[in-house]
Amino acid sequence: MNIPTSLNDSKKPSRSFYEQEDDLNLSPIVEAPKESTIKSTKQSEPESTNELKSTFIDGYKINTSNFLEKHFNSIRKSIITQFDIANAELNNITAASRNEINNLYSNLVSVYDPKDEFIPGFIYTLTSTLTGSILVHNRGLTLRFLSPLLLASLGFKFFLPGTFNNTLNVVKNWEAEFHPDLLQSQRNLKKFLIDSENQLEDFGKNANQSLISTIHDIRTSLTK
Repeated sequence: MNIPTSLNDSKKPSRSFYEQEDDLNLSPIVEAPKESTIKSTKQSEPESTNELKSTFIDGYKINTSNFLEKHFNSIRKSIITQFDIANAELNNITAASRNEINNLYSNLVSVYDPKDEFIPGFIYTLTSTLTGSILVHNRGLTLRFLSPLLLASLGFKFFLPGTFNNTLNVVKNWEAEFHPDLLQSQRNLKKFLIDSENQLEDFGKNANQSLISTIHDIRTSLTK
C-alpha cells in the first residue's frame, strides 16, 4: 500500500498541540481601558428662604416663613439691645440725680442752726423780702432788684443769725475751692471798706478835737 508523500513527509516536523505559548505567534490581546468612574456628589439644595413652616400652638396651626422669622428675630434683638442701653443710661442718670439731691439735703441740714427758730424766722425774712418789693415797685429796674435782695439779707441775718453765719461759711468755702480770685477780691473790698471806715472815724475825731480846741481858744481870747 502506497502512503501519500504529503502525509508521510519525514522531513517536516509535526506540530504539537502542547507547545509553549511563547512559541505561538499569537497577536496580543489589547485590554480595553477601564472607564473612570466619577462619583457624582449630590449637592444639597439650599433651603428656600420663602419656605413655610407649620407649627401647632394650643391646637392651632400657624404657618411662618423663614425669611420673616429671620428678619423679625434680628429686629427684635436690635430693639432689646437698644432698650437695655437706654435703661442703663436712665438708671445712671437717676442714680446721679439722687446723689445730687442727697448732697443738697445734707448741705442744707448742715447749714441750719438748731438754735434758730426756723419757721418764724423764715416767715419774717420772707415778709422783709416782700416789703422791699412793695416799697420800690414804681422805681427803676435796678432798685427793684437790689432792694428786696438787701432787705432779705438783713432779715435773714437778724432773724436767723446762726444759719446766716453757717451759710456764709459754706459760700466762702465754695468760693475758695472753685473761685479763689473772687474770694480774694471780696476780701480786698472788705479791707478797703474797713480802712475807709477807720479813716473816717479818725477824721471825725480829729475834726471834733480841732473844733473843741478852736472853740476853747476863742473863749480864752474873749475872756482876756
